[in-house]
Order: sequence, then C-alpha cells, then structure tokens
Amino acid sequence: MHHHFVKIVLPFLIALSACAGFLLLYAPFWHARRFLRDTLTLEVGSSTFLEAERLARKYGGQVIQVGDVPPTCSSNSCIFKFAFGNVWLHRLGLAPFTTFGGEVRVSDNIVVSRELAMAVERRDYYLEVFSKEAQELKSGTAVRVVQYLKLPRLGIETTPSAPQEVRVLSHQFSLKCLIRIRGCTSAEELLPSLQELKQAGYAIQSQR
Repeated sequence: MHHHFVKIVLPFLIALSACAGFLLLYAPFWHARRFLRDTLTLEVGSSTFLEAERLARKYGGQVIQVGDVPPTCSSNSCIFKFAFGNVWLHRLGLAPFTTFGGEVRVSDNIVVSRELAMAVERRDYYLEVFSKEAQELKSGTAVRVVQYLKLPRLGIETTPSAPQEVRVLSHQFSLKCLIRIRGCTSAEELLPSLQELKQAGYAIQSQR
C-alpha cells in the first residue's frame, strides 16, 4: 500500500516542483512585459499623478530619494522607481544578474518624464540601455541617441513630438534576456532597435 502511494504521489510532487520552478524563473519576464505595456499608456505631458500612482501600486513602485532630502511624494513632486530581476536564474548561476525597470517623474500633477531601462551586472562589468521620454531635451532636439560615459549607459531620448516610428522603436526591449540562459551581454541584445536607429542615421552622442 505504501509503495503504491509513493508511486502515485512522487511523480505528482516532482511535476509540482518543476511547475513551481518554471513559474519562479519566468515570473520576472511576465511582470516586466505587463509593466512595459502599462507604463507606455502614461503620456508625458498629460498623464496625471493619480495615473502614475496607480501604476506604482500595481507594480510595487518605490518612491526614491533625491540628494539628501528624505523621499516624499505628492502631486507636486514625485519619482516612482520600478525593478524586475532574474533573481532565481542568477542565484542558480545560469545567467548574470539582469534587471528591467523604469522611473516615472511627476511635477505639478503631470507626468514630465518616463524612463525604461535594462541592465546586466557582473562583478567586473556593468551595461545599461535605456529609453527616456521627457517633455523636452537639453539638446533641443526631439530625438537623441546618447551614451553616458561616467556610468556606462546607452539609450534613446525622445520627446512626445518625436516621429512615431522612433518612439515605437525606442521601447522594443528584449525582455527575454530576463529568462535567457547565460543572459545577454551587448547593448544590441538588450535593445535591438539601437542598431536600427544607427542605420537610420541617428549618430550616438557621447556625454559625461
């Protein structure tokens, strides 16, 4: 009787453990995909603090501190930060630590910028790509592909007036890097549209 019970229950427990492991490994990808979709519904220059706050509640957004000032959040001023990482894949030694997340800034009850980013981190290596949409850029242009040298970040900056095809390309992160064995190691793997924008004539500008 006991042997028969084990023969029935053991395969079930093994299958259950496999399913639980699968869910743990894939959860960051699913959460990141939904977060990306919902974040893109925020419109820079018109979406409100309540919309940004709703996004933060849904995806565990944290209010971040600026300088030495304790973190505060109101419709007057607020910065929400989001992050999803391949924690279990990294703990198992199957991939470098990889994260996807974003930052939403609110000022005077309006979303003034929306940034998405993906990063890969090893002991001696750090790479980050990003896509940021703001009401206006310091360069005075509607589109800029920029590489920040102090902290290795390469990305696309746009305004709401940028060409629609560029705005769409700027958000096409390869979220499968969160669940890929051995991960992704180049900027073009994390954000493939960087290559397309280069080919379209958008030169990379360097900035410290």
